[in-house]
Amino acid sequence: MSIKKLIYHALTTGFSILWMFVAGQHDATGVSVAPAADSIKLGSQTKILFSVTSPAGYLWQWPEINEKITDNVEIVSQTGIDTIRQRRSDLVLLRKEASVTSFDTGFHAIPPFTFKYKSPDDTLWIEVESEPFLLHVAGPDVDLSLPIRDIKGPLRAPVTFREMLPWMLLIILIVAGVFLYRHYLKKKKASAALLPKPLKPKIPPHRKALDALEQLRQKKLWQSGRVKEYHSEITGILRRYLEERYQIMAVEMTTTEIMESVAMHPVPLQAKEKLLVIFERADLVKFAKSMPLPGQHEESFMLAIDFVRATMPLAIESGSQTVQENQDQTKQKDENK
Repeated sequence: MSIKKLIYHALTTGFSILWMFVAGQHDATGVSVAPAADSIKLGSQTKILFSVTSPAGYLWQWPEINEKITDNVEIVSQTGIDTIRQRRSDLVLLRKEASVTSFDTGFHAIPPFTFKYKSPDDTLWIEVESEPFLLHVAGPDVDLSLPIRDIKGPLRAPVTFREMLPWMLLIILIVAGVFLYRHYLKKKKASAALLPKPLKPKIPPHRKALDALEQLRQKKLWQSGRVKEYHSEITGILRRYLEERYQIMAVEMTTTEIMESVAMHPVPLQAKEKLLVIFERADLVKFAKSMPLPGQHEESFMLAIDFVRATMPLAIESGSQTVQENQDQTKQKDENK
């Protein structure tokens, strides 16, 4: 509280007590409503003091004070009623304060406030009014010599730790999730490396050759006039078979070179003779444009099957016997047709 307000309250209390003493001699009553300051700045506050001097035992009805005293003067807060008793007098001082403000410049007339009282022996209420007064609200001091400045933008409040905490937790969760996911992938990859990779079953060379010959038979090339292509495919199947079975680079060799290389391996004599017949007949078709008889086409096919069967490993010969029997049965059906 400022020194000015302290002096005001001291003087007000002093005069009220003095007035009580004087009025007490005449058994009088009185009311007073006065501002702590009769001029305030726009938007600032001041207090209005309500005081009642009354003989002890009198009943009082105070004016009802709502949110506004006038249209331009608003009530900010108000206190309860304090009672001050005078020891050497039958009078009491009743006091109450109300803080007010205004956002409209100029002089504002504060109307009288009506109080009611009655003595304990009376039934009639007597009205008494306070004196009106003016409250001046001054606007801000404006220096007209200064240039007009732009309106300042809204101030940005500093970011608090509580506001940053959710974002910090979110970032921590994301980083932790990425770390755990990468750790999981690394562990999964390491576990997969320890497991043996399933090996694809390797098809033996004789099986590839017999299957290829069966597919060639179903094409019916020589029956449709494609004789050269037919004999070329038979020799191609046998060349690839020799490469896988005996590691002979037969694809790049001539017939003579193939037979010389086969002679260096434990191949039965009859199988060698059959192989020679197949390759020489194919050479005649390819280079001499010879046209074998229909029976010779089928003979080359059967000689190729016999050669593969005669040179395949003994451990799987019994399994291949079934393939040969199926092919013989198919051949017999075709001849019957």
